[in-house]
Amino acid sequence: MYRLLSSFFLSFFLFIFFSLFLFYIKFVFGSLFFIEVLNFDWMNLKFFFLYDSISSFFVILSLFLLLICIFISWYLSYYSSIYYFCIIFCMLCLFNIFLTIDIFILFCFFEAIVMPLFLIVGIWGSRDRKY
Repeated sequence: MYRLLSSFFLSFFLFIFFSLFLFYIKFVFGSLFFIEVLNFDWMNLKFFFLYDSISSFFVILSLFLLLICIFISWYLSYYSSIYYFCIIFCMLCLFNIFLTIDIFILFCFFEAIVMPLFLIVGIWGSRDRKY
């Protein structure tokens, strides 16, 4: 029962957070177009993130996918905390993939998804099958 409540509140919190973020961008900046630049002067790097209507659509779809993944994991009996960590880490990297403009950062976040996805498929993706 506690897992169901915690997964529901986590999904609800993430949905409300991103909905409020959309409304904040819409009313403060006048449109759903938002650019953020992260400067690292000591390494001479600039990272560009863009939030527009296309990326917001993919972020909302990813949140819906996160909700489905959390509710499907109701019957996990072993290593459930590692599963939740891997799923949330994959979703955060996926959000950054949808929001980035820079190809180097896109590649970094894309490769960061590989290890948690390997753990998800390796630990929870197999079952005894009889053919």
